[in-house]
This record gives sequence, structure tokens and C-alpha cells, in this order.
Amino acid sequence: MKRIKQEKEQENNLQTNNLKILLAGHPYNLYDDLIGKVVIDFLKQNNITIIYSNKINHSIIDKECECLSTDIHWTHNKEVMANINYYKDKVDGIILISAFPCGPDSLSNELISRKIKNIPVISLIFEDLNSEAGIITRLESFIDIIKNLKEERYEKSN
Repeated sequence: MKRIKQEKEQENNLQTNNLKILLAGHPYNLYDDLIGKVVIDFLKQNNITIIYSNKINHSIIDKECECLSTDIHWTHNKEVMANINYYKDKVDGIILISAFPCGPDSLSNELISRKIKNIPVISLIFEDLNSEAGIITRLESFIDIIKNLKEERYEKSN
């Protein structure tokens, strides 16, 4: 029941006029106080709608992931890649969050950077030496890029 509610909430969030960012990563990184919380807080403070990669209908994961790769065998990475494929045309940007020593994430993130085009993607790899200020600076730059691209697309269409 909770899962269905989360999926509907995500679909409703896609209808907003705000910038929409897919926050992609393992749930234990996304919701960690020292990792994902910094990113989530920044996005919320800047009125950006967050779409989370762990709130997708599980019945579409295999199909969506196979559009990017048929060789992904790690459960969480399949879910992340399925989300990216499913939402790539529905959001304004993608933030990949991963922890430094995670081998499957490094392979998946590289695949994503090669396969996903026409949408800004930033990879934030957290380790114990990251500073919050450095993360915020990267996020500010990323959001500026998205806003500029959106503005250019709007001007071209008018």
C-alpha cells in the first residue's frame, strides 16, 4: 500500500512546473544523513521537485533496464538504471549518488554517462573527505546549467 502511494506521489510530482531532478542511487545513500540529506535539503531549499529512484513500479524494472543494458545483474543498480531510462524524458536533470568504494555503481555510472544523452547528468561520489560546501557548489553549477538549457529550449520554441 505504501509503495503504491509513493508511485502515485511521484507521478503527481512530474506534473509540477518546477525543475524536476531524478535523484538516483541506492536508498541507503539517498536517505543517509551525511550523503543524500545534503543533496535533498539543497534541492528542496531551491524549490526543485525530487523524483526518487527507489519509488518506481517494480513490474517495469527489467523492461526499462534492458533498454540501457542486458548485462546488469545487481538488483539496486538495475532499479537505478530502470528509473533513469523511465524518467529521462520526464525530468530536467539526473543526479547520481554513490559511495566511493562501490564497484557496481562505478560500472553503472559509466554506462549511464555513455548511454544517456540530451539531459544533464551529474555524478556525486561520496567519500569520507567530502565537504558539504564542495557538494553545494557542484549542485549550484548543475542547477544553473539546467536552468540555462531550459531557457534556451524555451527561446528556440518561441
